[in-house]
Formats: sequence, structure tokens, C-alpha cells
Amino acid sequence: MQSGHSFSLYKMTGEPVIHPFCRADLFNVITNMERYVIDSDSGEWKNESRKPQNANKAFIVGRTFLDEAENPLGVFHSNKVDVSNNNIFTFGPNDILDGETLIWIERVDKAYFSVVDPEKLVEEKKPFAERTDEKFVQWRKKTLANIDVAKRKILKILDIGNIAELASYAELSDLETQLTNYIRANSQHCFRNWVNSAMVAECCYALLLIQNGKIRKEFAEPDYLNVLGDTMLIHNALFFRSKILSKDFSPQKMASYIGNSEIVTVSKIS
Repeated sequence: MQSGHSFSLYKMTGEPVIHPFCRADLFNVITNMERYVIDSDSGEWKNESRKPQNANKAFIVGRTFLDEAENPLGVFHSNKVDVSNNNIFTFGPNDILDGETLIWIERVDKAYFSVVDPEKLVEEKKPFAERTDEKFVQWRKKTLANIDVAKRKILKILDIGNIAELASYAELSDLETQLTNYIRANSQHCFRNWVNSAMVAECCYALLLIQNGKIRKEFAEPDYLNVLGDTMLIHNALFFRSKILSKDFSPQKMASYIGNSEIVTVSKIS
């Protein structure tokens, strides 16, 4: 790890983890800024992040964005990205310390580009359908396994074994009310807590499944890598108590369940 690169480590419940190369408490840095979790459909974020008037706005690129990008090389390694405002961050879970899963937050600074080797990402410029390299095969296998675990959690919330068993919307008013109340009551305990954020985000998605037939069909699709991408956006926004920069229906609808004016979707930076 380059000592000039800024990163921080945290336990799943938010406590900082001491590391000799951690240069700042980046969670504290981010949460003292106006902040936006970035959806992969938000093409304007790179231009917005470089504007002087947005220097005190944090642009947070989570695992969802990077996983959905068929060319992750272009997310940060692009002449459209200007890091001079020091306001672009990426984060996600990482098994870095003796197998313990920690939250890794990085600032995308000038030193970041010396840490990430663009040459190693050349293969990743190919569309997923053309990827046959072992790194991608193993990533896909692990990702689908994680999706399967998350899907089973959501089905358990709905008290069913398969999405085809989910009753019609008209028959689920009691469960709809229960989930809405749970989300409103527990979303206030998600700030800086990865586990709580995951639980509430999964309930948001379960509620969306109750209300929306199109989402049920997406959920039923086998091997759909991005099926829970919007759920992770909600998770990230809960974790940072952040706005979401997105034009999509699903994150907008799920954010509305939370009932917190700090956690909303916006289509552009104000």
C-alpha cells in the first residue's frame, strides 16, 4: 500500500480499525460533507465532482457501481475524472485482516492511481459476455453465491420459499404495513452500521417486491448479476445517511419507504 494514498478501515458496526497507513478518518471526512451515493446510470457525476462549487460534496462510488460497470477501468481511470477536489470516494467490504470482514473506504486521490494498476484492468474492458479470464469466472461465481444468500434472506422476510409463492398485492396489506413500520423504526439505527443498513435495505426490497410485479420478474431471473444493485444503493445511503444520485424508479421508491429527508434520490446535483 502506498503511504500517500488515503484510506480507512472500520468494523461492520462502524468502529475505526487502527492501521499504520490510515491517514485520516474518512467516514468522518465524508459525513462532514454534503454527500451523494452514485448510481451507475448517473453520467453527470464526473463533471459535477470537478466543479469548484462542489468541492465540499462527497461523491461516493460503492460496490454496486463498480460491479455493474462492464468497464471498471473507465470509472476512475478516465480523463473525465478530476481528483483535485479530493471529493471522490469508494468503499465496500474487504477481507483484509486475518479473514475478518472490514469496511474499506478510499479517497480517489492522485496516489490512488499508483495503487491501482491500469494494466491489470485491461481484460476488464471487455463486455461480461466476452470475459473468460479466471479472475472474472471466480468473481462471477462468488457474486452469484452472495446474491443467492441475499435472495434467501429476502424470501425469509416475506415468509416464502420461492418468489412464485408471493401472493398478490391485494392480499399482502398486513405485511406491507409491518415492513413499512419496521423500516421507519429501524432506519434511524443504520448510520455507520453495515449490518443494520443491510437489514433495512433488504426489507425495503421485500416491500418493493410486494408492490411491483416487474421487480418480481427481475428477482426470478436466474444468474442476474445486478438484481440487487438498487438494494445496495439503499444500503449505502443508509450507511452514510446520504442522498442517492439516480434516475431509476427502484431506488427512488425504496428511499421513499425510509421517510428521512436526508435519504432521497435526486436526478442532479443541486
